[in-house]
Amino acid sequence: MHVSNTFFRFIIGKRGQTKMNIESETRTHFKIPREGDNQSNFIHIIGREKSAIALAKKRIEQLVKTSRLKQNITHFVSIPIGLDQNVRERYEQFKSYILSDVKCSTSKGIDESVFQNGMRFHITLRALYLGDLIEHKQVAKICETLKSTTLLREQKNPIKLHVKGLDIMNDDPMEAKILYAKVEEVSSDSSFKKIVNHIFDCFEPLAKDSNRFDDNADLKVKIHATILNSRYRNKGQFEASNNHLKQSANSKMDVTNILQKYGDYDFGTVTFNQLHICGVGQRDQDEYYLTIGKIDF
Repeated sequence: MHVSNTFFRFIIGKRGQTKMNIESETRTHFKIPREGDNQSNFIHIIGREKSAIALAKKRIEQLVKTSRLKQNITHFVSIPIGLDQNVRERYEQFKSYILSDVKCSTSKGIDESVFQNGMRFHITLRALYLGDLIEHKQVAKICETLKSTTLLREQKNPIKLHVKGLDIMNDDPMEAKILYAKVEEVSSDSSFKKIVNHIFDCFEPLAKDSNRFDDNADLKVKIHATILNSRYRNKGQFEASNNHLKQSANSKMDVTNILQKYGDYDFGTVTFNQLHICGVGQRDQDEYYLTIGKIDF
């Protein structure tokens, strides 16, 4: 069975205990290649009974699934909305408003570096960890399957998304880490929800995240577009213009004034007709995310 070598240490366990436990419980033996082996991304399971081998395989798959959650995100499935010129211009206008507004721009933690790049304004549907080239190929197969799915192929009317209004992930606007734009489907036939949930499920085998929006029975992921994120801040320290106090790179933001004055800001409407699989921290020549897969519909 294919297993990215990233997960070998989790399968082996401390002093090989995890591997020995699985072998004992399933009455199998499996060979994990040494580093540098030509077949380094395949584990061989050996047993007397097919059912025992299947059980061992299932146990390994479960270990890989939980271990994947511990890895850093390498890619993500997204809906690009900043590629729409009208939305991008409205976004840049919003950014200009905030940075030129004395009450907003001098609030704690607010400076240009915490803003999302307008070209990269997007909605994330799923976070992924891809451990090797074989898992990259799995993404390509998933994309091909999605292209032919009935949900997308037989979608007659364009799906419109309205990007309007602001909100935060936590409860205290004085200690915010993320400020995002709210997104709603314009029509009421729920096509968008059905497609999003299907996409979410398709990427389950490679997902670094779990069901992040399980408090909502209709959607499996929180639909939002990040505008400000304290993690975007330039590394090191910066000097705040209002009080000359140096703040750490991960300091939280006070978005109270932004919410009060621009809480209903309208970024416009965009057509949902693309899906991108993007690399984290990778850019193309237009400053957009470097994509390893794309679906147009």
